[in-house]
Amino acid sequence: MDVDEFLELTDRASMSPGLDALEEFSARCHQHARRIKPNAPPVIGDIAQRIRPARRFLTHLADRFLSPYEQTWGLAA
Repeated sequence: MDVDEFLELTDRASMSPGLDALEEFSARCHQHARRIKPNAPPVIGDIAQRIRPARRFLTHLADRFLSPYEQTWGLAA
């Protein structure tokens, strides 16, 4: 996918045009992965159909479990 194709996915009237485009791109990637490797775990195809809830779940996990460590990450470097 090139930049023009990605921009076509962007609905500028949406409240989150870039995020919508990334979700669509991600869904297409998961669908492609399922096509080229049919014996991949079924969850790959499932994620392609439910990319928005999957993203929200991962965001929730990151907020819940990674945010407390956010302030100390700079100290490890």
